[in-house]
Amino acid sequence: MPDYYSNPTAPDAAAAGGPGDVTRWTLLRHWAPLAALGVAYWAIYSQLNVLLPIAANELTGSTAAISVVFTANGLLVVLFQYTLLSRVFRRATARTLLALGFLAFACAYAVLIPLAGWYSLLAFVLPVTLAEMLIGPSLDEQAVSAAALRRTGLALGTMSAAGALGSLLGSSLGGRLLQASRGDSRVWVLLVGCSLAAAAICLLLPKVRTRHA
Repeated sequence: MPDYYSNPTAPDAAAAGGPGDVTRWTLLRHWAPLAALGVAYWAIYSQLNVLLPIAANELTGSTAAISVVFTANGLLVVLFQYTLLSRVFRRATARTLLALGFLAFACAYAVLIPLAGWYSLLAFVLPVTLAEMLIGPSLDEQAVSAAALRRTGLALGTMSAAGALGSLLGSSLGGRLLQASRGDSRVWVLLVGCSLAAAAICLLLPKVRTRHA
């Protein structure tokens, strides 16, 4: 039996040529955008630790503002992630969840563009938490579904490597962007654009139905 991507939504081998061709094409079709999304997610998400603490202080004049954001974010994840994934979005494909998550990232950073103090900061919490709840589990699910038989550990390791690269890029570039923007909204506009580009990349992924318990 050929050792290839075992997903009920994968194309039929007989319809696309030899099994080797199907294996290479399917893996490339899935892993190229998936790895790009892993890098993008962690590059965007890392700004919560790089840009947001500085921006929160500038927006509100309070060093405690970032603590409010992180506390609200943590509470929302604990209270709603299971219900959101197992009931509200239980029939959605992982591709759909990823696209919705990156669109939520775009909304989150868009509300910071007006620089409206506490209003912008508090409005930021809900969409960024939604993005976190949707993207993280869906990336892992896509990685597992793309793995060949008995290679789940390799798949998750690959996504961890993509995440490490994204975090490194996000941390390195985030501070420079904020310094270059000199406190205006250009950095948030750029993050909105990156989030929308990532949402578009999600459409390149094959449809894989989620199986959240």
